[in-house]
Amino acid sequence: MVGLESGKREAVTRGIKALLLGTVRAMLTGDISTFEGCCAVACVAWPLNDESLEQDLGIFTAVADEVEDFPTGETRNLWSPEALKRKDAEAEDYERRVKGTVQDACQRLKAALEAELC
Repeated sequence: MVGLESGKREAVTRGIKALLLGTVRAMLTGDISTFEGCCAVACVAWPLNDESLEQDLGIFTAVADEVEDFPTGETRNLWSPEALKRKDAEAEDYERRVKGTVQDACQRLKAALEAELC
């Protein structure tokens, strides 16, 4: 957030963190899926420069990077049924493997952000 004066930078940072808190809360309740949540967190958090959150945010970014090739939304209509079935199986397997790690990162991020914002 180069170029913003200190007060504005702090307000933007606080807004980003509030959005992240809402996202991880929704992930923990199941209102947002693991993959959608990871992608949302990775997209929103990139301007932050907070070393205390860096390790957990890296988990969301790593998962988001891994799932970008899985078909979602309307693009699913462009896939053959066989390929879609194969990719869906890959996605389910990957989610099984990372879900616990992501949930743990959600809990840590939630605790850190609540301590700071609430």
